[in-house]
Amino acid sequence: MAQVINIEKHKDNTKISSIAKHNLRCYTPKNVDPARQSDNIYFVGQQGQNDILSTLKEKLKDVKHRSDANKVVNLVFSASSEEFQAMGPEKAKKWATEMHNYCSKKFGKDNVLYSVLHRDEQTDHLHFSFTPLREGKLQSNYWFDGPAKLSKFRKEIYEINKKYGIGKDKPTQEDKKADRKEIDDFYKRVKRCEKIDSTINKEIEA
Repeated sequence: MAQVINIEKHKDNTKISSIAKHNLRCYTPKNVDPARQSDNIYFVGQQGQNDILSTLKEKLKDVKHRSDANKVVNLVFSASSEEFQAMGPEKAKKWATEMHNYCSKKFGKDNVLYSVLHRDEQTDHLHFSFTPLREGKLQSNYWFDGPAKLSKFRKEIYEINKKYGIGKDKPTQEDKKADRKEIDDFYKRVKRCEKIDSTINKEIEA
């Protein structure tokens, strides 16, 4: 098995909020074991936190940017359930801590919106969300524009992962399909949340 890295850039506030509500467990998703929610580890942010848009607005209050600029980058780091089982809970926590510290240093500690290790789903994974601010501007492309930068980022992540027994080799076709299905399912749930949020906002306005 190999390391799993997912990168999503977002400019739409509704989607940013919906993803945050899922990741910060403002509700209990169907694919989550409620009995294990207390096992999640919050490096930045906390369970039930519902003010991400306010936090984002504060971070961008003095930043001039285009309306179509990417305001948030969401990263997901994971591997196979077998690799995490081989690690054990304490070593997995050390992995997540090192990954969080690396990302905080690379993307800026003050830019972090939230960072949480989910242990209440089938496989452990770390969500790291940040505003791509650099030199007072939104510059998500500075880190993730083009295959060369993405390849460099993947190699940097592997330098951490290899210490914890996470493989570098490319996933098999079966692994890719499984990973894609998990990601697709996640964003389907986010889409449903967006519709609910939109309905609530309309009712509030009325």
